[in-house]
Amino acid sequence: MGDDREGKTALMRELIDRLNAASDAYYNGRAEIMTDYEWDAMFDRLKGLEEETGEVLPDSPTAKVSEDDITGQKEPHEFPALSLAKTKKVEDLVKWADGHPIWISWKLDGLTLVVTYDGGRLTKIVTRGDGHIGTNITHLADGLYDIPRTIPAKGHLVIRGEAVISYSDFAVLHGIGGGFRQPEEPGIRFPVPEGCGGGEEEEDPLGPVQSRVLG
Repeated sequence: MGDDREGKTALMRELIDRLNAASDAYYNGRAEIMTDYEWDAMFDRLKGLEEETGEVLPDSPTAKVSEDDITGQKEPHEFPALSLAKTKKVEDLVKWADGHPIWISWKLDGLTLVVTYDGGRLTKIVTRGDGHIGTNITHLADGLYDIPRTIPAKGHLVIRGEAVISYSDFAVLHGIGGGFRQPEEPGIRFPVPEGCGGGEEEEDPLGPVQSRVLG
């Protein structure tokens, strides 16, 4: 029994090291060392082992909570902005829909924002943070072009969505294909579009955010 437990712990250690190495390479501009599908499969296997053993090692990616680690005004969300469950099985999706019509689109990976309107006017933009507490970035609204200042709605409305950057704008930012480097950000490079759209809206001043054509 003890050997089995030790074997599973050793396997968890191996999976954690490989997952963290892949994440580090992906988000720090080095060549990808595994596909998204491989990463997800390995993550699911690790999570299953953790549930079996009741043990979660300190640096496990399953224990990492996405949160804002920069200076800014923190505030609690009116409604929790939690992560959605994922599946690769059609039958799981059918069960979740429970007979209701659903709309399916490509997954857009950027920065989750929670936008609030009161009486049809934009009153607040907050990052997802850890799902319960985010950072107020309302002062950067002018750099988020697809978030309207007014909408034809009454009352109090809270909308959750994703701020992303297109591949074409990402290429321009990086001087790819004859594009140019933004003068506001000399030398800055993001390894993937997700990093550009998904971690920079909390900046101040506004200029760098506007230059990235986020929406």
